Amino acid sequence: SSVERNGREVVGYWEIAAAHQRGSYEEKSAWFQEICIKRLRVEWSEGHMRMNVRRAHLLHDSIDAVMSLGREDMRKIWRFEFIGETGVDAGGLAREWFQLVTEACFDPDMGLWLSSSTNQMAMRINPASEISCPEDHLIYFRFLGRVMGKALFDGQLVSGHMVRHMYKHILGWPITFDDLELADEEYYNSLSSLLKVDDVGAMCLDFTFTEDALGTNKVVE
Repeated sequence: SSVERNGREVVGYWEIAAAHQRGSYEEKSAWFQEICIKRLRVEWSEGHMRMNVRRAHLLHDSIDAVMSLGREDMRKIWRFEFIGETGVDAGGLAREWFQLVTEACFDPDMGLWLSSSTNQMAMRINPASEISCPEDHLIYFRFLGRVMGKALFDGQLVSGHMVRHMYKHILGWPITFDDLELADEEYYNSLSSLLKVDDVGAMCLDFTFTEDALGTNKVVE
């Protein structure tokens, strides 16, 4: 594949393939940032975005602002202002904004994400997120996707890590049975043990599992 801007190819397949062969992660990251800054970013003089948000309503204001943007706007320079506070965004406010909104989205109390059973630092999607955020839980995931994409584009840090198979899904890599071990080691070992059983039918199993939805056990087929 290639990357195009206004119908013109800016990064070709062979250049991407060559970058993939670069030795270290640092080299690949430097190449990616150079492409974003020099070829894909919209120049300040051609247009930029000013994001005005209230600190007390940070997530709500940020969702309204970010989800209203078009594709071209995502490549523009964003400048942030916390309404009612003095300060010029020379980079510090942007770093704070990325940190605060991702902290809010990944907060388990928000109900969208849960800590992995094998790694408390890695987050997995909460199957009961619809119950936790009944107004429109999917908009939060779409918003977070845009924020993480913009963070990659701008070289910003985010406050949250997802389980490995989430990154593989985003990249379009195949997810295998072995990925389950990092997400839920106990469940992985339980299923793995079935492969060693000669007659699974004698165990009277069915294709269901029990899901904990906000403290209530729910059987899912």
